[in-house]
This record gives sequence, structure tokens and C-alpha cells, in this order.
Amino acid sequence: IIIGETVLRFSLVDRIEIAYHGELDRLINIDEVTGLVVKRRLDEELSRHVAVARRDETALSMLMMDMDGLKQINDTHGHAFGAHAVSETGRLIKKILAGRGIASRFGGDEFMVMLPGNAIAPAVEMAQNVCHAVETYRYEKDGVVFRLTITAGAAELRGDETPEELTKRADEALYRAKRAGRNRVST
Repeated sequence: IIIGETVLRFSLVDRIEIAYHGELDRLINIDEVTGLVVKRRLDEELSRHVAVARRDETALSMLMMDMDGLKQINDTHGHAFGAHAVSETGRLIKKILAGRGIASRFGGDEFMVMLPGNAIAPAVEMAQNVCHAVETYRYEKDGVVFRLTITAGAAELRGDETPEELTKRADEALYRAKRAGRNRVST
């Protein structure tokens, strides 16, 4: 309908269009290997949640995690096994979070988790739960069973800290944990 210089458009959204937009959203925002949100999306959410945490004076914590032993899996069994391990680890993290935070794959075998409303103690507990789940999980592909561990660093938002500063402190905690022997959590 054209009214002067204005064009009004009416459209009927059917099931096919709804499914199309749902699939498009999934392709844009979900990492197909892990089922977690893509890093860009987590970065956007982190910026928003940092602003909310500052405004409302609520807690916000970040976890950085790195899988231990993935290179050996790749070297021994091939990269398909490594990709399977990354995929399964992402699904374990998502299951443990159960909607209490947002997780993303940060790099090849690194993950980051934002935990709005969580101080450092519950964040560390969440990271310990992930470590335990990964350590006890029975990774299996093509009849080959293998084990992995994961190491984590945790940090809680401080004052006027930026999202990048919070992430950097969680990453530094991760490297302290790795230097201390892996398969553990450090703050």
C-alpha cells in the first residue's frame, strides 16, 4: 500500500519463514562444533553484563579453560579425534552450566564462561565441576576410548574493570593453574 511517499508492507510469517530465521540465527550465533555460542556473541553479552553488574552492584565472574592433552590425542589418533574431544567437552560444559551462564569456545581447545550473578566462590565450584566432568568422561570415537582433563582460571569483576581486563585476569589465572600442574582451578 502506498500512501503519498510512504510504503506500507504487510507480510504473513509462515512456518517456513519462522524456521528459516531460526536456522539463520543458529548459524550466526552457535558454534557448530561445540553447540556453544560463538565468541563474538559471548563478547557482546559480556559487555552488556559487565555494564549491568556495575550498575546494579552485582557479581560477575569469568572462567577461562584449556583442555589438557589434546595435542597428544591429535598426534596419536588424528585430528578427527581431537575435534570430537572438543565437541564433547563443549557439550559437557553446556550441560554443567544448565543456563546459569554463557559459554563459548575461545580458540581451538580453549573455552570461556561468563557467570552473571556469581562471585568467585561459585565460579570456582562451577570450574571444579567442569574439571571433574571432563576427567571422568569416557571419550570414545570409532571404538577408541581416551581420557582428557581440563584446566581453568577464574576471576571476578572488580570495580570499573573492562570486559577485556576481566578476561585477561581469568586467562592469567588459567596459566597459573597450568604451571601448578594442570587439571585444576586457579584464581
